[in-house]
Amino acid sequence: LSQLIKRMPQHQKELNRYSLHSQLADENLKKFHLNSNTIERLVGIEQDLAMGTDAHGEKVKDPMRLIVPILLDEKISKLDKIRILLLLIIIKNGDTEENLEKLMRHAGIPTPEAGTILNMQALGVKIVKEDGGKKKKRPKRRERSSEYRLSRWTPVVKDIMEDVTEGSLDKESYPFLRREAEMAAESAEGSSASAGPISARYNFNPRAQAAETKSGPRLIVVVIGGATYSEMRSAYEVSQENSNWEVIVGGTQ
Repeated sequence: LSQLIKRMPQHQKELNRYSLHSQLADENLKKFHLNSNTIERLVGIEQDLAMGTDAHGEKVKDPMRLIVPILLDEKISKLDKIRILLLLIIIKNGDTEENLEKLMRHAGIPTPEAGTILNMQALGVKIVKEDGGKKKKRPKRRERSSEYRLSRWTPVVKDIMEDVTEGSLDKESYPFLRREAEMAAESAEGSSASAGPISARYNFNPRAQAAETKSGPRLIVVVIGGATYSEMRSAYEVSQENSNWEVIVGGTQ
């Protein structure tokens, strides 16, 4: 009986999927253990900077103390150093040109790669701090907990996805929704006023049939520059938590 079950197509399919996931997990663990000290240290600092607190919930008072050893470490790639610098700049809401040049010099980031940091201004990120400039208001985050020290951060886009599915997205930040709500109300009034006759003889209601075959609402999220793995996971999690919704995420790259 055991051999017969194993020969079943459905069992073979599940076994192949499990084998694939097991292989991917093994490969990731091998890479992690190969550079465990560097990866764990780097990811831990990224989490602390992004969250504003360490793994114990203590506020990060001196971010520079965390990142200087990373910038001076020759084993850390230039790309990782750029990401750390961008996190610091976003947290500080920009920095002076003098400090930026000093940080990039310590990190050994050449001029062409430095353009990656400066070009983030085109996406609305304040890089160079201006005297008397207004401090950018940060979005209010949802309270969350994580059992893993190295994955405490939750992408902001997950908050947005959840707000959309719950109908609580801020209309001041997304003014398009106000007009959309008005149009939906007008459409509802118009459709109810102009409803056509319904056949009682054959118990046929075309509007009801359309409602039955129509799939649930779909949320499409496009991330400029490409979506991250954590953002893709967020879309999956929101879809799983809200069976009526389908969340699709993608990017321009």
